[in-house]
Amino acid sequence: MAEAREAYATGELWAYGTWAQICIGAGMAYVLKGDLDEALGELTPILALPGEQRLATLVSRFGEVDQHLAHRRFRGSPAVLALREQITEYQAEAITTKAITKGDE
Repeated sequence: MAEAREAYATGELWAYGTWAQICIGAGMAYVLKGDLDEALGELTPILALPGEQRLATLVSRFGEVDQHLAHRRFRGSPAVLALREQITEYQAEAITTKAITKGDE
């Protein structure tokens, strides 16, 4: 995972989707452990991706993360509420098939 992070950090964007999937998976694992700080560390860079890199697969994976964050053990947590809002914004600003098709006209 460290190698993927370094490649992405140095500008090798050819596999940003794979890198993002790895980070989301790690973030979800931390959520399941209840370690929100580590989860945020994994998820924050992905939430900052520009709209044209917000693939449907990533949007779907964030939906899974959001389902876990909705668990009652996290109820009332300001950090969880903020993260869930970021996920909603990420999903709303994601690229869609319609946007790709429209851009090709």
